[in-house]
Amino acid sequence: SEIDTSMYPSLMKELSDLPKLRVLELLLSTWEKSKEKPFLDCFSCMKKLESLHIFAPHISLDFMLNVDWTLQELKKFTVCICPKSKDIFNLSPLSVWEEFSPLSTLPKWINSSLTNLSYLSIIVKILRQEDLGVLGDLPALCSLDLQVIDVADEMLVILSHSGGNGHARSAFQCLSNFNFTSPAMVLAFRHGTMQRLQILSFRFQLKKTKVFHCDFDLGLENLTSLKTVHFGVDCRYARLWEVQTAEAALRNATSLNLNCPTLDLSKHFERLM
Repeated sequence: SEIDTSMYPSLMKELSDLPKLRVLELLLSTWEKSKEKPFLDCFSCMKKLESLHIFAPHISLDFMLNVDWTLQELKKFTVCICPKSKDIFNLSPLSVWEEFSPLSTLPKWINSSLTNLSYLSIIVKILRQEDLGVLGDLPALCSLDLQVIDVADEMLVILSHSGGNGHARSAFQCLSNFNFTSPAMVLAFRHGTMQRLQILSFRFQLKKTKVFHCDFDLGLENLTSLKTVHFGVDCRYARLWEVQTAEAALRNATSLNLNCPTLDLSKHFERLM
């Protein structure tokens, strides 16, 4: 678990000789371009891989964006830059919103062909509307932990259906747990979406979010199975009345859901308001 590739120069080649490997956790502490091909070739051989965790603090993984992997047995995939046990708000104020992401966008091999993928935790630099469509098409996805570094200039809408070629199908049909971390809360939910979602968590910065959600009309009333909502709000650079107004709006948005979900609202860095 968490094997440091820098300590074993021939590691990827040796892993290629283990085609029945099911669980792998890699730490990429250093990296050279010459390692990219052995890395990609290695995973082309791993037809039985079920769980893959990549810890890449300072390494770009964009070389794996367009590969044609067939990891049909993959159930759990994680890409992160810091241990997942560390909540972002436990970091120092200057390092909460990371400026680096191992992936600039969602890899093309993450698509509906991954019929067993049930847990996905990934950090990307930018998230597009079409990426939400791809994620919504993952047929077995139960838990999604999504961290976005840069905020686009438009709202992103989670729709109830996805699918191309005129064949619409229910999006996020199995998703029960959704965590979204972004400098701005840019998501909104439409009617009929995420019908099995029970736990929803947002972490965002209030000052940037106000550009997109001045009234925090998130569409939470459209989540028909919702049981728990958590908002983690970065209060830095906002005025006291703005924080109070936002808190009231978030409570109101949650109360619109007929399930009366439990609300957990935490405010961070209030001393820097």
